[in-house]
Formats: sequence, C-alpha cells, structure tokens
Amino acid sequence: MASPADSLSDAEAAGKERGKWSHKCDYLLTMTGYAVGLSNVWRFPYLCYIHGGGAFLVPYLLMLVLVGFPLFFLETSVGLGMTSVAVNMVTLTYYTVLVSFPVLFLAYSFTWDLPWDSCENSWNSANCTIGRPSEGADMGGGVSSAEEFFQ
Repeated sequence: MASPADSLSDAEAAGKERGKWSHKCDYLLTMTGYAVGLSNVWRFPYLCYIHGGGAFLVPYLLMLVLVGFPLFFLETSVGLGMTSVAVNMVTLTYYTVLVSFPVLFLAYSFTWDLPWDSCENSWNSANCTIGRPSEGADMGGGVSSAEEFFQ
C-alpha cells in the first residue's frame, strides 16, 4: 500500500518537511495546555490567596517540579502505550477471526466426508436438503446443507 508521501510529485515532496518542535519546552507547553485548561489558570491565584499566599507558592512550585512534571510525563507515556496495546488487541482479534475461517474451510476440505455435504449435523435444520440447486430451480422451501454450514 502506498503512503501519502508516495502520491506527491517530486517537486511537492521536496518542499514538504516533517514538523518538529522548535524547542523542548514547546512540547511541555502544548501538553500542559491540553491538560490544564483556562479555568485552572484563572483559579490558581485565588487558591494561593486562600492557602497562604507566598507561603503556599514555594512548596507548591517545589512539588510541581519534583512530583508534578515527572508524573505528567509518566501519565502521557503510559497513556500512549496503553492506547497502542488496545489498538493492537482489537486488530489482532479481527485478523485472527478473518484468517481462521479460510484455515477451517481448508482443513475441512481435506476430509472425505465434507460437513456441508450432508444434513446429519448438529447445525442442520428440519428444512435441510441435500445437494445444490441449479440456477433458478425451486427447492420447495428447503435450504441446502452447504448454505446452512456457511451461514
């Protein structure tokens, strides 16, 4: 499968570069902007005033640097890792089911008595009929054994 970059002409691809952070603080400020929000910025001076002003600010900044930033980076990295695992698990279950049916039918096709060739199986209904009808032929309300197997 071709990537989007392959579909661009050489002149267009030469002018396009992958985006990069201009400084390491850009990442920190962007992620903080997503996590904090404007209401918390407005509320912070009020909380400083209620809890002691400058005396509250010193231990707050100390704990922010020693605990807050490392936990923030840990949370974002764990979140990305868990999301990757979840997407992989969903994809794995989808492809496992997708591949298992052809393997099952291939294994059944190596037996002498094909399960979809008779009406004596547990999944067959009372309307089961042996054989496959020709094009346009009426089966009289019956369902072929092959159709019941594959449905």
